[in-house]
Amino acid sequence: MASDLYCRTVPMGSDALPSLRPILYLLSAILAAIIATVFAEPGLSMRNSSVLVPTGFICVGFYLWQVRNASQGLLQLVFVLLAIHVVVGFLFAPTSLPWTLSGTLDDRAFSLSFVVIASGLMVAAYAYQLAAPSRGWLPRVDSEKLVKLAKWMTVAAAVGMFYLYDRNNLLPWQVNILDVGTLRFQISGQEEWLINRSMDILMITVPLLFLFKGAAKAFSLLGFLGLAITFKRAPLIDVIMVIVLANVIRTGKLKKLVLTVGAILCLYAATQLFYFGVFRAEFAPEEAYLSVASGLPEVRDLGWILWLNGQQFHWGTTLLQSVLPVPSFVSPWIQEQSLRGLTTRMIGFDWDEMGGLRLTLAGEGYLNFGMIGAMALSALWGWGMRKTNGVVKAAAKSGAVVDAYFAALLVSWMAFWIYLGGSQASGVVRSSVLLLAAMVYLCRDK
Repeated sequence: MASDLYCRTVPMGSDALPSLRPILYLLSAILAAIIATVFAEPGLSMRNSSVLVPTGFICVGFYLWQVRNASQGLLQLVFVLLAIHVVVGFLFAPTSLPWTLSGTLDDRAFSLSFVVIASGLMVAAYAYQLAAPSRGWLPRVDSEKLVKLAKWMTVAAAVGMFYLYDRNNLLPWQVNILDVGTLRFQISGQEEWLINRSMDILMITVPLLFLFKGAAKAFSLLGFLGLAITFKRAPLIDVIMVIVLANVIRTGKLKKLVLTVGAILCLYAATQLFYFGVFRAEFAPEEAYLSVASGLPEVRDLGWILWLNGQQFHWGTTLLQSVLPVPSFVSPWIQEQSLRGLTTRMIGFDWDEMGGLRLTLAGEGYLNFGMIGAMALSALWGWGMRKTNGVVKAAAKSGAVVDAYFAALLVSWMAFWIYLGGSQASGVVRSSVLLLAAMVYLCRDK
């Protein structure tokens, strides 16, 4: 009788796994955090990388196992691509910095950055598993009104972009095209803010218009040219990805996304030759390799910054820009403490010389609060991806162009901007959300 009571009250076998899952997740996360924290210290009796690197690969393995069981279709492919990103980025990290720098970095720096991002992905997968599924809410809008409004917004933003770049003599035919790698960040202050907000508008309207037939595509091309004159690749990549994601959501054909991502990576790596100024001087194979190998820089850049930063934590200062409703040009302190300002300053550049380094969301969490910060931000991101999955499913079921567009935007914000850029993407995402909310309200289906 006692054994019968035990069997009724204590889950056994496979039935016990769901109740034990949160405990197992917590224990594995704590273990990874302890290993990363202990072996982040230099000068240990054994090589740090001999422990950190296997730990990172184990975390990636756990992550892939979890997302394989918990997701399917589009988001499952996105999760796999993020795993490939961190592994390939780590493999190229030691050789993608100039020898004058990489020769002074120990392998601990890149191993630590690898395990920080890998453990962040693992915790994100745990949060994704544990989060409650979402039914997925999609706004109801009048498509004709939305397209008409998007056309007007595109014209206004594109004209504003051409005017500001012409005023600063930075249009493509006004500059030496081989110097755009440095010239693209020379506009600062209020004009930079206006250009960034114009780009936000175009990143919202251009993919929407391209998804419709007729004159809408011509307006989309105008907006694309407005983005192209900035010579900034992220907005252009975002527009292409949203268009492809929307088509994949509607059709369910993942092959388009795989081919597009592969083509973008090849093109991005090739443009590194252009932006790094390889063609301005005598062509050197070593410089060409460094340029191309920098195509997936997040693991490398995080290791570089962790090496320069030492054991200092920044206690949330880089995250303030994402929550303060104040344009960065208004407050010099916000600019200096932002992730762009901090990373630019640490590697010896000025604000108007580059746009800062991307460290991933987990990397920024580590920079501020150590492994606790990395895992906390990653868990929030995993929870958000679970809710995003509900929106994607609802859009796929609907089949409407506008619904697929809304879902594709959300995937782009979560998996591209926020994951890779952290708080650096806060301005883009915050402005995009406000713009889209205003458009939905004005074009709501009554």
